[in-house]
Amino acid sequence: LYGAQGSTVTGDIRPPGQTGPGIRSLGQCIWRYHPQSKRYEIFAEGGGNSFGLEIDTLGRIFSGHNGDKTRGFHYVQGGYYQKGFEKHGSLSNPYAFGYFGYMAHPNVPRFTHTFVIYDAPVGPPGPLALPENYFGSLFAINPLQGTVIRSRVSPDRSSLKTEDIDVPLSSKDTWFRPVDIQLGPDGAIYVCDMYEQRIDHASHYQGRIDRERGRIWRIRGKGTTPQPPLNLEATSSDELDERLSDPNRSIRQNALLTMAWRNDSELIPKFKQQLATRTDDAVVNQLWALYLQGGLTEETAIGLLSHGNPIVRQWTMRLLGDENTINTPVRERLSEIARKESDSRVRSQLASTLRRLPGEQSLPILREMLNQDADASDIHIPLLLWWALESKADSDREAILKIFTSSDVWKLKLVRDHLIERLMRRYASSGTQADLLTCAKLLNESPNAEDAKILLAGFEKAFEGRSLAGLPDELVAAIARVGGGSLALKLRQGQPDALRDSLGLIADEKTPKADRLKYLQILAEIHPPAAQDVLLA
Repeated sequence: LYGAQGSTVTGDIRPPGQTGPGIRSLGQCIWRYHPQSKRYEIFAEGGGNSFGLEIDTLGRIFSGHNGDKTRGFHYVQGGYYQKGFEKHGSLSNPYAFGYFGYMAHPNVPRFTHTFVIYDAPVGPPGPLALPENYFGSLFAINPLQGTVIRSRVSPDRSSLKTEDIDVPLSSKDTWFRPVDIQLGPDGAIYVCDMYEQRIDHASHYQGRIDRERGRIWRIRGKGTTPQPPLNLEATSSDELDERLSDPNRSIRQNALLTMAWRNDSELIPKFKQQLATRTDDAVVNQLWALYLQGGLTEETAIGLLSHGNPIVRQWTMRLLGDENTINTPVRERLSEIARKESDSRVRSQLASTLRRLPGEQSLPILREMLNQDADASDIHIPLLLWWALESKADSDREAILKIFTSSDVWKLKLVRDHLIERLMRRYASSGTQADLLTCAKLLNESPNAEDAKILLAGFEKAFEGRSLAGLPDELVAAIARVGGGSLALKLRQGQPDALRDSLGLIADEKTPKADRLKYLQILAEIHPPAAQDVLLA
């Protein structure tokens, strides 16, 4: 079960039977709960003020946004997303050092807080309520403007982007306020119209609401006959399997749900046979059904990790990772995928999965992924790899340091552009003796001055607003070995020459204003007595 939590909600969730502290969350997120294992977790953190949740035909997760410039967010497993940080608080991980934004879209006014994606049929042709030219479109509601907007959805590296096409539903009645939109079991799209003059909070507090005329609209093609209702509970298991290829996503999803309730293991051989012979997108439903019936063993999964459809590979990887451990044959197959996989969506999921695995299983695979220079410009993969690495910063410190003993690793684009500065900043931020000594080791392993400069940039970010007094001797020596760092870093260390030079730059009106302000800010943070006379002169 997947759900969305809004921006002004504080969660403290304990699954049934669990004692002790619950899983806490502050503000917007996507959560999920597994009814059989009773596991509850935050799937992705951040986003807009999530009014709704959409899961498309490939199992991708979305929500709308209560702001402008986008139609919404595409969530990946373990992702951290932008939010109103000043209002809704920081991310739960102080070492995230980055976050994902909303889906790219031409600038538009706010807001489309929820939507549905009218998927193209994935199985054999069948009755649908909308014509073919609407297949694959995103239908979003805009309650402020009183419209339903249709957008094109297209790939954006491993994620997606959108662009508006038209407005299939609008009204001259200014009370038309669409507040929810759903795909119906008949293949039509249903819109909930709150029918209000105003939908702001103040109007509701004052009782200015219409209790009588709320209504539901249906969007369907001219001349089409919506699919009649189906009683899936009365169908046989074989018929349910056929419904997994129904053109209507609502029916496919309900067929899966009915299968889960029946727990019919006799279908497992049939699911495996279909997965072995089919490569169409619809076959991912057989994978989900196989998992629901307990048939996705690690032995079966190894074969599916070589499946001809990347969505099957991606989902097999995700379901394996949900168990938080893998056996040696699966590990070897994932290492091969890290080296050879051509689909960025699969590599993105692999990065998410690695964060869930123990360090001895994940770090060797992560090391293989670092060789993919093309991923340095991906929309998700660099930060997903960072979050996977950061999750092992304490538990697998020596294994991480071992990765960076090779000078070849430092040359990799993912490492130089995304990892080494963040890794240095991570260890410097905690301020513990062990972590500061790790900073020294990283500096000593840096193969050249340019790499050392990147490390020191991360170190400086970690110490913004803090004095560098009391650093361990090993770290002071390592910093000195690579040139001592910038004047700002030396000033934070309390070096007399750095204090003299910075005071001179502050007093010199020819010094760029930004630099003068930077050194003044540092002096305000470290309070050196010798600076008073110059600053008061």
